[in-house]
Amino acid sequence: MKAGDAVKFIGFEGHPPKNDPYGITSWIGIVLRVYSMHRLDKDMRVNVFWPDGKIGMGLYEETLEVVSESR
Repeated sequence: MKAGDAVKFIGFEGHPPKNDPYGITSWIGIVLRVYSMHRLDKDMRVNVFWPDGKIGMGLYEETLEVVSESR
């Protein structure tokens, strides 16, 4: 996963996102940044720009699915 990739929020394994009447969990967002919270932290975090104009900050990489890779 890298900046520019299109991603969908899928939730954690065994805990999928709740279905919502507005279809928010089916939104496709654009990755703005992939980073580690600490130097020794192996869990990567991701900032995502969503269609409603909000930015998801510090999302766990495993909660997102890449639907289209940037070049």
